[in-house]
Amino acid sequence: MTTEYNETTGFSPLDQFNESRLRRQVAVNARVIRDRISLNPGERILVAGAGVGREAVLVCEEFQKDTVGVDLNVMAAYLPGPFIPVSLQVQNLQFLALADGSFSLVYCYHVLEHVTDPHRVIEEFYRVLKAGGTAFIGFPNKNRLISYIGTSQNVVFSEKVKWNLIDLKCRLSGRFENRLGAHAGFTQREFMEMVRNVFDATTPVRNQYMLYKYPKWKWLIELFERTGLSEMIFPSNYFLCYKSKNGSYR
Repeated sequence: MTTEYNETTGFSPLDQFNESRLRRQVAVNARVIRDRISLNPGERILVAGAGVGREAVLVCEEFQKDTVGVDLNVMAAYLPGPFIPVSLQVQNLQFLALADGSFSLVYCYHVLEHVTDPHRVIEEFYRVLKAGGTAFIGFPNKNRLISYIGTSQNVVFSEKVKWNLIDLKCRLSGRFENRLGAHAGFTQREFMEMVRNVFDATTPVRNQYMLYKYPKWKWLIELFERTGLSEMIFPSNYFLCYKSKNGSYR
């Protein structure tokens, strides 16, 4: 479930993405996921917050698994050909009309900060995952100093600067909160607290993500990690959340 364009917070229209950047982004995320888990034949993927639907198609192509993409904004125009097993459905992430234990992987990329009740969404992810399933969840790092530089949205640099100034204004006015309309995201501590009583284990994978996305800057990324500056420099947080093999549907 994503949001529509908003002049205040700086979201661009959902269908104005850069195809090559989005494809590369999905490939980076998939590499992070494959580092930790493997999907067996016949397993299914849920793309939670698929926007207009193109992201779900790219996830399906990357993993070669049956994929369901859900969002309030999906468009039939983004359905692939008959040989790509993707289903796009208009659904609210807080009340998924999907059976318990339906998926082996939930893929949720920069969506959680837009929903009204993120904890409820987290619980729904756990419910629809099979025992032994995994959720990949990414969102803006609330402690970041700067953001939007590597976005897959099809916008010019000046627009990215504008969005960062909007973030700064929200910080200075004490309104840098998702519930107040800001594109704040969550700190690592906030998210870990959110999932603590839902998922059986959670692993931060932000550092791996940054190394895979910006391999030429490995030395600098590792320097930020060693000095602790990564908490302010890295613009987003990424996690793998696990449901144990004997996990129940809470």
